[in-house]
Amino acid sequence: MQQRLSEQLRALSEVSETLTIRLLELEERLQRAEHHLEQVGREAQGDSELPGSTGQILAQTEARLARLEDWLQDHQGARARSAPSVLPFPRSVAGEADNAIHQGDFGVDPFPDEAEQRFMDELSA
Repeated sequence: MQQRLSEQLRALSEVSETLTIRLLELEERLQRAEHHLEQVGREAQGDSELPGSTGQILAQTEARLARLEDWLQDHQGARARSAPSVLPFPRSVAGEADNAIHQGDFGVDPFPDEAEQRFMDELSA
């Protein structure tokens, strides 16, 4: 009985040693990750402050986009007031075009219905 208890105690100490080592490794990894996040945070704060030239370029780009949007809205409004640019396709012509596609240029259906063919195992029997 004492032998069994001593073996269990030894196994328990090995498990606790392994867990302690893994816990220490995890703490080191966590410290490295926190340090990396701090560096990224500092870099992000530095990037958020745009130099004057970049701010000016962005302002000019916004103004240019606003002018283009106004121009497009004015152009679309003028187009809407004029005659419709797309006329409806007559149904009779659409039906004829559909038939012409299916029958080809020669008036013959390129995919005629074929009779059912027997399978290879029916032919050998």
